[in-house]
Amino acid sequence: MTGKDRELADMMERRKVDILFVQETRWKGSKAHSIGAGFKLSYKGVDSKRNGVGVVLKEEFGRNVLEVKKVSDRVMSLKLEIEGVVLNVVSGYAPQVGCELEEKERFWSELDEVIESIPTGERVVIGADFNGHVGEGNTGDEEVMGKFRVKERNLEGQMVVDFAKGMDMAVVNTYFQKREEHRVTYKSGGKGRELAEMMERRKVDILCVQETRWKGSKARSIGAGFKLFYGVDSKRNGVGVVLKEEFVRNVLEVKRVSDRVMSLKLETEGVMLNVVSGYAPQVGCELEQKERFWSELDEMIESIPTGERVVIGAHFNGHVGEGNTGDEEVMGKFGVKERNLEGQMVVDFAKRMDMAVVNTYFQKREEHRVTYKSGGRSTQVDYILCRRGSLKEFSDCKVVVGECSQTA
Repeated sequence: MTGKDRELADMMERRKVDILFVQETRWKGSKAHSIGAGFKLSYKGVDSKRNGVGVVLKEEFGRNVLEVKKVSDRVMSLKLEIEGVVLNVVSGYAPQVGCELEEKERFWSELDEVIESIPTGERVVIGADFNGHVGEGNTGDEEVMGKFRVKERNLEGQMVVDFAKGMDMAVVNTYFQKREEHRVTYKSGGKGRELAEMMERRKVDILCVQETRWKGSKARSIGAGFKLFYGVDSKRNGVGVVLKEEFVRNVLEVKRVSDRVMSLKLETEGVMLNVVSGYAPQVGCELEQKERFWSELDEMIESIPTGERVVIGAHFNGHVGEGNTGDEEVMGKFGVKERNLEGQMVVDFAKRMDMAVVNTYFQKREEHRVTYKSGGRSTQVDYILCRRGSLKEFSDCKVVVGECSQTA
């Protein structure tokens, strides 16, 4: 089971989704397995580097499955019976715009065959990434679609409409009048845009990010009024800091130490604030690599004048654990589970630098303390640290359920 599996399960549980279609899974094989929280994934993939389709079901529906057809890494279907109704759910992933026509025709031929093989008395629902735009309006296509779509139709969108006409189906999304944000299913800008939208939605002004894997040593706008500072060149690891653009003019210094440590110094209302983003080596990494990270972080903090504020937002890959006996000066009681060696390194660092592990001072339900879930395991590996003298300035610190970032 992977972290992505668990994210899907958590989202379905939170949103009360019983059946989910997934594409671009990139899981290799043709299998079914539990992904936690009472959900089961059936998938088909021939290459772990591209394509792949799947269907996730609430496990209570598992006993209702009558048939699974895994046609290719672009088309699969499940037939199940629910309250006397036979339902066929089909997951599809059409080739992108730039793919060869032959590949597109193969996809549509496979999908045609799946739909044609289903008896007319049975229900059919297709959930697919068709990589096409059916466009706004429905003149001439009233029998298969409504008026409420997005922008212009392209060739791939016309293929969707032609398929619907050929199979006597309807494009459901287009029949419901919604704001554009509730019709759009793809936005360019990728992960940067996702971060910006999350920060805008959650009213976050400063965000520390890790495992960025962005190449270069730059600053760039990521939309919605936010700017990302990141670097050093790396195909793995990577750290960054995202600021609301109104604070960008206040940035006095950027230090990019390595692909695991960087900082920004900014002045806000006469206060000097140093924001440090860190990403510690994982448990299985060599001790030398871990010592290098802690040495870089030590040097960074020691270089900051004692009169200036410091906030570290880091993925420390360690568990400081519950309770604080013997460590009362640097942490509260409200960690998660047992401390490990990497968590002890966090506590030792806090003692050396006279800092406090902010997360541990606020009593929260476990879901608002846990920063990592995988399968049945949940723990806390991301922490916010500040100078002990500044701890009284923090009014709250919690994990926002369903988001990939921690805020304080």
